[in-house]
Amino acid sequence: MQLTTDKGAIGWGQSGFRNEQEASVLIGNSLHELIHPATGILPGTPKHADIALYDLCGIILNQPVYKLLGAGGTLETPVYSGMIYLDELEPANNPAGLDKVLENCRWDYDFGYRQLKVKIGRSFKWYPHDKGLQTDIDIVNRIHAAFGKDTGILVDANNGYTLDDSKAAFRMMLSSAVIQLPMVNSAFPTNPDLVWNCAKNRDNLHQYT
Repeated sequence: MQLTTDKGAIGWGQSGFRNEQEASVLIGNSLHELIHPATGILPGTPKHADIALYDLCGIILNQPVYKLLGAGGTLETPVYSGMIYLDELEPANNPAGLDKVLENCRWDYDFGYRQLKVKIGRSFKWYPHDKGLQTDIDIVNRIHAAFGKDTGILVDANNGYTLDDSKAAFRMMLSSAVIQLPMVNSAFPTNPDLVWNCAKNRDNLHQYT
């Protein structure tokens, strides 16, 4: 979205507004009625305008937004390889097996990556359900055994798990105090009831994190 003041300053940002009518609640307000640069959007300001309002503040104050936010933390961000897929299934006429996944991890490690994002969710359609879950667990354990001392393992199931699958798989992956999963991405499809169920089960999951 684009926000423009009566003085001509322009702020840009991604917006969650569904249409112009929803965004029109911002029209006619002074910037100081919507946001404080040091603390963020004010009560009553739609959260969908957050990024564009911060950008607008930065333009007016001639400051990058990270400084408005306090400039805390390091300017360096660790990167990860997102190239570790279900490589054992290729080629279709002669699948390479799980050693191929380890081979590709080795290529990324030697290239300098110290975080590997590993595709899981094999139980969704590529394997029989129980074998798929176990293969996910096995490959995470094998990657950790080969690279885990100085390499973070991130996992992404592409919404291929159910909540029960997630609890079962991650309990097994995290059952060793040595293995940690800095990021779990898209484990299962969500809806409000499922989110509430996760919240109720949070304490049960914390013992494995």
